[in-house]
Amino acid sequence: MAVWTVHAPPSPGLSDEPADDVVFIREGFSWAAFLFAPIWALAHRLWLTFALWLVAVIVISLIGSSAGDAITWPLTIGFLLWFGYEARDFQRAKLARRDWRLVDIVNADSLKLAERRHFERVAVVRANETGPSATPPTMPPLPPRGSYPPVIGFTSGVRP
Repeated sequence: MAVWTVHAPPSPGLSDEPADDVVFIREGFSWAAFLFAPIWALAHRLWLTFALWLVAVIVISLIGSSAGDAITWPLTIGFLLWFGYEARDFQRAKLARRDWRLVDIVNADSLKLAERRHFERVAVVRANETGPSATPPTMPPLPPRGSYPPVIGFTSGVRP
């Protein structure tokens, strides 16, 4: 199951539908950024990231020209792996620099399911805010101390 972060602009958007202004970014490794780093950065309009990628590639090639291919390939693969892992954070950093807000974190297998879960949460919150007797949800009471079932596994002792 993937984790998605949901970001909203600092002010309401210009579109008629507020859902059009929300951006979903998936957590985790980006294969597209790993395989096609410069194209990926330009496609996402990450100009600073592209410039830093270009500088890193030039530095790696300069190191490779003086040290040989035995150093160049591991450095290149390591850099591209790092870039693939950090690619989504580059997107989030760009949004943060533009004062976008992190409004939700959603667990879902696909983007469509993440959107559905987020907007269902938004609908519930709005319904609770506008309802005449809006009461916050409450947690069920905890069982009395010592009434827990026995623990199976590697733990020993009494549960709290």
